[in-house]
Amino acid sequence: MFNNVHEKLKVLAGVTFGIFIVLFGILTVFLFISGEVFRALIYLAVGVVSALSNVYMLYGLGQALENTEHMKYSELQTAAKLSEISAKLSKQSSDIAENQEAVRRILYGGGAAPAENGENAAKKDFPPAQNQPPRVNGELARVHPDLSPDGSAICCPVCKKYQRPDRTVCWNCGAEFI
Repeated sequence: MFNNVHEKLKVLAGVTFGIFIVLFGILTVFLFISGEVFRALIYLAVGVVSALSNVYMLYGLGQALENTEHMKYSELQTAAKLSEISAKLSKQSSDIAENQEAVRRILYGGGAAPAENGENAAKKDFPPAQNQPPRVNGELARVHPDLSPDGSAICCPVCKKYQRPDRTVCWNCGAEFI
């Protein structure tokens, strides 16, 4: 009984429109025959307006219910797609964690990363920098950065990291650019 209510409401809208038109048509004809032309025209106008308003309300309600069902179906599809994407991201996240652990084992000779105390404890998951900036008499030496092939960035000659061309110090190793 409550399946496809939107279709039933649309059919009901058409049927009630027909009933309204027939009833007000019969009333109008009866009033014309009895000689009340002005009253017949008023009833005809009121009948058409009420029939149309009834049709628009019933048909609109049926259309709203149909759109709601489509939205519910789309929501279910979206939820299924989101759970699929979430599962893929979870798998990729675990793959990344496994790869990071493998890199740590390689860098630290098969063991776990050495634990550090104090202010460097937050950096214990990262390997030490391989390329330190050159020093002269304990002070950082100044180096000439290389331009990237397209000229949109500079490359630190110490650690080979690309960066914005307006930098004066390497963001990775701390080398000072001339």
